[in-house]
Parts: sequence; C-alpha cells; structure tokens
Amino acid sequence: WFFNELSQLNEIPEAFRNDIIEKAFSLSELAKMNPEKRKEYERNLKHHRDWINTLDTAEHKGELRGLEEGANKEKFEIAKISLGQNIDIAVIAKITGLTIKEINTLK
Repeated sequence: WFFNELSQLNEIPEAFRNDIIEKAFSLSELAKMNPEKRKEYERNLKHHRDWINTLDTAEHKGELRGLEEGANKEKFEIAKISLGQNIDIAVIAKITGLTIKEINTLK
C-alpha cells in the first residue's frame, strides 16, 4: 500500500516511519519536482553541503592551531625550567627548537 500511494502522500504515516521509508519518501518528493524546482533544490543542497564542508574544515584548522599553540607553549615552559636549572642556552635551543633570542626573552 505504502509504495502504491507514495506519490500521493504529503507526509509519512506514523506506522511507516523508519530510515528506509523516510529515504524512499524523500526520493519520491524529489522525483515529483519539475525541472526548475529540482535545479533549485540541487543548488540549495550543494550550498548546504559546501557550508558543512567549510565548517568541518574550519573546525579541523582550529584543532590544528590549538595543537600547534600547545606544543609551542610547552617548548617555552621547558625552556623556562631549563634556564632555572642553569642549562646552557645553546643546549636549550637545540632541545626545544627555540631560537636563542626567544629563550633570552624568558630571562
């Protein structure tokens, strides 16, 4: 019954609600669209997917930036501790990857 009447339904009857039926209903709605409406739908869908991808990329870049900042902060902490232990600045620079100028700013 459901599949025979699918093109006539405006919404899915509660008794038929599940992921597969909802997907079929969505496809049926898409198939009923005229070419102009379908183009508009596809344009909107592309815009939505592009926006989701933009947000995912921004989130990923933010995570990477946070990791880099954390690693850089750790280098400075190690350098501070090392200076407190009177370790040679050249050794600190080699261990942390910081420049001697950067290490000297911690004094």
